[in-house]
Amino acid sequence: MFISTLNLKPKNVLLLGKVTKYELERSFEQHTDEKNIHDALLRKGVDADWLLARHKIHSEKLSEFQQILRLKGLNVRVADRNSYTAEAIAWADVIFTAGGDGTFLMGASKIMDRRKLLVGLNTDPDFSVGYLCLPKSCTRNLSETLDLILSGNFDCIWRNRLRVSLLHHINQNLRFRLLDKRKWVVQEWTSEKLGCPPEHILPSAIEREYPLVPQYARTTMVRTSLPLLALNEVFVGESVSARVSKYELAVDGVNLLRRKSSGMVVVTGTGSTSWYLQGTALSPHTVAEVLKVAKAVYVERDGERAEYRRHHGSTQSLSVLNRLVEQTNTQNDHLDDSVVREITERYNARLPFDSEDKRMAYVVFEPMSDGTDMEPSRGYATNLQVRSLMLDAHLVFDGARAFSFPYGSVAEFSIDPSDALCCVRLRNHS
Repeated sequence: MFISTLNLKPKNVLLLGKVTKYELERSFEQHTDEKNIHDALLRKGVDADWLLARHKIHSEKLSEFQQILRLKGLNVRVADRNSYTAEAIAWADVIFTAGGDGTFLMGASKIMDRRKLLVGLNTDPDFSVGYLCLPKSCTRNLSETLDLILSGNFDCIWRNRLRVSLLHHINQNLRFRLLDKRKWVVQEWTSEKLGCPPEHILPSAIEREYPLVPQYARTTMVRTSLPLLALNEVFVGESVSARVSKYELAVDGVNLLRRKSSGMVVVTGTGSTSWYLQGTALSPHTVAEVLKVAKAVYVERDGERAEYRRHHGSTQSLSVLNRLVEQTNTQNDHLDDSVVREITERYNARLPFDSEDKRMAYVVFEPMSDGTDMEPSRGYATNLQVRSLMLDAHLVFDGARAFSFPYGSVAEFSIDPSDALCCVRLRNHS
């Protein structure tokens, strides 16, 4: 569902650019001379020429975009992830991201005002898909695209986002870092930096609102609202992927069993077409294998039913499996490819959900079980709580920003329509 456009008459435009892979690799080198940097990257096995070519394409498009905006009489500020601050966001009437989906997600993470418009432009459409950005043709026709946006010829898509609060021990030092940096950046959780100091909660309120917190821990806990919103997903798990992630889960107030897995991810409707889909979708091969097992079970049961019919009369057959059996070559156990493909496509098509959906979805990756655990590995919720039983865990927002998730702390996930992000869909534009 699309909402009518905002009354948009912008004067100030913030242009958020990405840090290219070349810039990132260059930042790790001690050299300042471009040739020495180039040679150092080659020695590391990095295709420096390819990275530099992509870097130049992005930089040229960023400069072109900036020039066109100024020619249209707009005040323009260019920001990167370090200068993308609350002050810069407040100054801007519209925020444009220049990069790909990663830059768009970074732009979305800090916008707290639902009246703030976010527009994504893909600066390298020949290489990057840019699912969240405007169509690739817009990058090739920047002036016309901007005319459409500035004249209000678009609809607003409201994309819900995940808000996360952390219930933790009063003396625990929460940490934050960017995933492409090599060290944690320790943040002091003050009202000046976050606008949301830790909140003291009565033990009775913790007992009522947080079913996963043991009684002995209720008197020493405080709650911190994390200063970012996730547009796609939040990953929960150990920082070292080879280590088993252990946690407790409560879905809409109902406690589930302790889980051991490779981690879990909580997603919005927007994120349901990304990592979540790749982690839950079935392949035709898997579907075919399941159907073969189902066919074998059916044949065995059919023999039992035939024996029953001889003694007690007719029984109903499983019509769907019966048709599958008829379509199976008994010599090589081959299934009709069109049947397998249709089942696969129908199942996978049910996984994504709308970006305006007020629910979130979760999936437990590679759950460890003794075979008796019948708890679902994925589902939907309006409120989700996860209690860390991990030594070095983190909460990763949209694959880019990580917050420490100390042992015993509880992360609470929620979706509030007031946090929805206004994104552009051009009218009559393919």
